[in-house]
Amino acid sequence: MYETSQLKDKVRKAEIAALLATQSNINYKKILFEHIETLHDSIKAISANTLIIHVLDRYHDDQEVFGFIDGLGDHFVIRLKKVHKNDQDAYWQTLSVADMPNEITQQYSRLTHLDKEYKEVKACYGWDTWKKWDILRVNLYQQDGRRVFQEPMLLATNLEISTPLMAFLVFELYLHKWKIESVFRFLKQVLGWEDFLTQDWESIKNLISLAFFGGGYFYEIEDELTKDENIVWLAELGGGKGKITRGYILQGIAKVLEMKQTQSFLQKNNIDNQQVNAVIQKFTLQYKFS
Repeated sequence: MYETSQLKDKVRKAEIAALLATQSNINYKKILFEHIETLHDSIKAISANTLIIHVLDRYHDDQEVFGFIDGLGDHFVIRLKKVHKNDQDAYWQTLSVADMPNEITQQYSRLTHLDKEYKEVKACYGWDTWKKWDILRVNLYQQDGRRVFQEPMLLATNLEISTPLMAFLVFELYLHKWKIESVFRFLKQVLGWEDFLTQDWESIKNLISLAFFGGGYFYEIEDELTKDENIVWLAELGGGKGKITRGYILQGIAKVLEMKQTQSFLQKNNIDNQQVNAVIQKFTLQYKFS
């Protein structure tokens, strides 16, 4: 409201103006830039010649973000929004993705997005240079010809896409973010990482770091895990009906965690099986547990 001159509170307007004048204000982009720069400095301090590529989602589709990362000497792969409803609309009007001079297809035996697995996916790539960035357009098709996404995926990068191999690389770099999204979704929905019992900031940061490390490790060794007999019954518990996929395994883990939480509650409150069965019979009239 301050930026659009809609803020009527004069006192608050003066406070914001003072913060801006001293650069003491905090906003998302400022935090983002500090975070990116901290990562850059930390990595370069260990290995100055390391190539750094930042993979970000549509929320970061912003010319300032592109320029900031490029100015650090790093690279980026950032998914573009479908529509730009801001002052930069004119900047985007010259971007046309319907026809691109470079096109090629690639077959993937398996792709997983948000725990949904697609087999034998055909990816159709198109790429071109726009302004000072390269744009990659990706359409994904299932075996029956249906699109995985209704709209083509658009990725902006300061990596030079001059060959089909670079087009494949840019898309597969973005695929790594899909794994992170799945881990994030699992930690949030299944492990409830947002509901911390501790209020200590350092403890929370350490817990998130450990959780993402553990979740990421789980996804990297998924193929090996499917050979474990415990994974087989977890997938079955998660509704797999003979199929062993990441989604069913995670649902099975969720049910085990819910069971342990329930057992702990019952034990803590001295509730025995007879009481549990009485409640079930009274309210469901369908199940009986011994």
